[in-house]
Amino acid sequence: MSRLKGKRIIDLSIDHRADPEWVYGLPELNREQIRGARQVASAGCYATSIILGSLPIKNIVYEVNVTSTSGISGAGFEVEPEDNFLVYKEGRLHQHIREIERSLDLSEVLFVPERVDNTYRGIISKVFAKINAAEDLDLIELYKEFYEEMPFVRVQDEKYNIETKNVNGSNFCDIKVSRFNDRIIAISALDNLGKGGSSQAIQNFNLMFGFDETTGLI
Repeated sequence: MSRLKGKRIIDLSIDHRADPEWVYGLPELNREQIRGARQVASAGCYATSIILGSLPIKNIVYEVNVTSTSGISGAGFEVEPEDNFLVYKEGRLHQHIREIERSLDLSEVLFVPERVDNTYRGIISKVFAKINAAEDLDLIELYKEFYEEMPFVRVQDEKYNIETKNVNGSNFCDIKVSRFNDRIIAISALDNLGKGGSSQAIQNFNLMFGFDETTGLI
């Protein structure tokens, strides 16, 4: 590592996301730490979609379970020659579980990742949880206020359909949240190769080097 002394690094692999010497590179969570960081471990694609969908309510939810569906570029398996829908590493087996739980201060999250073989890119995550909050709490307004100064998170109203085609090729994450008595569903969509990958690294770069956060991304 001596040859890297004095340099600033953004790593897109999973290798350093749990390393205390590296800043976890999710700008909506660690913006100020990223600004002064020398080593940033960019957040994973599944983790980004789940964390962004849950952050505004992390202190008032419990019994959190998640399912996420990605295109073929998000799962790392060989492409099937015919149409296929694959469930894999369900429960607590997926490598992103630790960064999700750590970022949200949660334990025992159950996660079911899925892949659709006739779609190339994009991730939709669905967070199911119980909520401990007053019944008249306006969750949409809560999310909008939380992300008000976050340029790449778009909180949508309940009538909006969450679709990957609206975020693919961009650094945006679309989020929709609904409440059913003491239960909530938060749905998020992003491009796993963009906000879940390369364009998030650019967002981190912009913060680290003092550029406007949106430079080259809007």
